[in-house]
Amino acid sequence: MQKTQPQDQDKQEHLNCKKISHSGQKLIFFKFSENSDQILQCLKCNLDDDKEYNKISIDQILNYPVSKIKNFPPFKDKKDLKEIQNIMENFSKEKIQKFNKELKTEIEDFYNKLEKNINNFLFKSKQEVFQYLEKIQEITDISDFYDIQPVKEMIKQYQNKEINFDQLFQKQLEIKKNFEDEKKFEKTMNQEKNQKEIKNLIENLKQQLDQQLDIFKNNVNQNTEEIKNFSKNQNNIKFYKSNFSGNSKEEIEIQNNGRKIQLSKTVLDPKIVHTNNLDKNKTYHFKIKINFHQQNYQYLGFFMIGSNDADKHLGNQNFVCLNNVDENCAGGGESKIFEGQNFTDFWKNDETILNVVLNYQEKLLEIYDDDKQAYVKNTIDQKNVNGDHIMLGILACQFHEEKIDLSVTDILVY
Repeated sequence: MQKTQPQDQDKQEHLNCKKISHSGQKLIFFKFSENSDQILQCLKCNLDDDKEYNKISIDQILNYPVSKIKNFPPFKDKKDLKEIQNIMENFSKEKIQKFNKELKTEIEDFYNKLEKNINNFLFKSKQEVFQYLEKIQEITDISDFYDIQPVKEMIKQYQNKEINFDQLFQKQLEIKKNFEDEKKFEKTMNQEKNQKEIKNLIENLKQQLDQQLDIFKNNVNQNTEEIKNFSKNQNNIKFYKSNFSGNSKEEIEIQNNGRKIQLSKTVLDPKIVHTNNLDKNKTYHFKIKINFHQQNYQYLGFFMIGSNDADKHLGNQNFVCLNNVDENCAGGGESKIFEGQNFTDFWKNDETILNVVLNYQEKLLEIYDDDKQAYVKNTIDQKNVNGDHIMLGILACQFHEEKIDLSVTDILVY
């Protein structure tokens, strides 16, 4: 016990405020901040700092489950914070494992049932085809139409004196009449034709089944591909603040796992974000909702940048832009196309979807709304893209004192 007391006392003192005028008060809050003096706060520090949204109780950090910790994650918007906390609680590791297990069981049961139903259907269909085939063979059996056996027996009977010549003559007339039956003759002559028709029917059945199987496989493959693409699209493409020295990082908030970007209302301060590394051989299709808060005439540019230039000035990069006051809506590339209206003519905040598509190999960088009322394309200059990967960069420069909110609703990769 004597050894642990000094250690406990040392730990306790380590959690006391080191600021001279704060009298060694106990540190009670942790705050995410780019200012090292604000990270750990005592009660007096807390009173001096009026930004409450990102202060977190140290006691809660150490003792509470993550979903119960107030102000974590450190979002300004309480609605977003509550939503994220609910998601964290409902999508804990244990609950995700349970969901995955239940989903796998559901899929396994469904495929087993489907396999059984298909096998039962095919077995029943096969049995019906066999039954119909047997009936056809019974109806068309001509094996006794021109049987020689009655003739043999007749001859033997005459040879053994069992019948006389007149009886022989009468029997052969009966056999002759039977052989000359037109219906039998017609059935016999049609036998080859009927057999070919039956063979064709079976071939048609096989083709129909093969076609239906192909359609079924294509539909299954299409749905499986959608799941595969959805899985691919969950590839953690996120946006990050650029480390360019002129970037106003403190004016940028990135939330919702890198999919929501909030830019403060400061005027003329450049605000730059970019994605993580993207593959030069793939197409990336971003769907973005933007809220300009009634001030649509702001500069918002979308850049294809190389991974080597992530934290450099974007001035010489390939870009297309939205709502540029000079209407110079693309630059840095080999050529550009503008079609339709100006985005500002029809833009509805938080409703209009902006599509941003980029493909390095196809020299493609374009933006358009879902209805293609406005379309801007830049045929990029690949010499301006330096590095093994590409990134989507976004540069905002506000001419009106109002914030801009961007929400990435979907990212397609193909």
